[in-house]
Amino acid sequence: MSTNKLALVIMAAGNASRFGKPKQLEAVGPAGECLMEFSLYTASKLGFSQVVIVTNSALKNLVEARFEPIAQICGMELQVVVQSIALDGSAHAYRKKPWGTGHALLTAAPYVDSTFVLLNADDFYGRESLERAADFLRGNTEIQKHALIAYPIANTIIPGRKYARAICETKDRNILERLVEFTAVCMEESGKIMASAHGQIVEIAPKKLCSINCWAFKPGIFELLAKEFSDFLQTHQALENAEFFLPSAIESLIMHHHIDVEVFESQSTWFGLTFQEDLTEVRAQINQLIQKGFYPDSLWKKL
Repeated sequence: MSTNKLALVIMAAGNASRFGKPKQLEAVGPAGECLMEFSLYTASKLGFSQVVIVTNSALKNLVEARFEPIAQICGMELQVVVQSIALDGSAHAYRKKPWGTGHALLTAAPYVDSTFVLLNADDFYGRESLERAADFLRGNTEIQKHALIAYPIANTIIPGRKYARAICETKDRNILERLVEFTAVCMEESGKIMASAHGQIVEIAPKKLCSINCWAFKPGIFELLAKEFSDFLQTHQALENAEFFLPSAIESLIMHHHIDVEVFESQSTWFGLTFQEDLTEVRAQINQLIQKGFYPDSLWKKL
């Protein structure tokens, strides 16, 4: 394991069914930047030296064309890899989509030999979140101690829209104990946050921390995750819609005492692209950050 190198791994392989078209390269910045570029810009300022983008076969060439010159400007090593529907070289005709976020991370494993931060392509995390993750990785030497940068759930949803969220349950010293998946999470006009869980409607406290897939991992996670995926396939490989979700895999590793995950609350502003209606808000948020001086009006021309 490299002790000095920091990598950024970005999951960009989704089919964006709710957005209606590929959103990974959707322009949100005034110079046409996509959300991934803001993550990469921040990482370059924090001393990251590698970026691995996990995408799909339809977008691979477009992602490479967009990010190869950017990586050169930043002095970062770039790999663009495809999350395939096939496993071990054998096609699965019944599959219509890849195997989920846990498998997306495993797709990056051959290219990452250092500590790394994992993000979604369609979320904006803010500098403070990436800085907290980088500081943890540079300061913590325990091989199987990892970190999650989590956000108060009220800061991650827009009223009137429904989301899926994983709520953090912690024990002493903010160590993650469980990640509880909720679907159809929405904020009512009253401000109450309601969600569906196992057929029941429950209320979630606004300050409850949730995961938006901002992880700080040591490379030892890959071997453990591969074993989890192998176990998953034994019972789910023939199921058309089965997905190997990263939160579920992490929770299993925690329950079996293979890893510890420290949870840090982010003070950053979060926003992201889930629906077409999000575009206007995301572009407005980016413009506000530029006006406040957090980003230049063109990310790459001044580097």
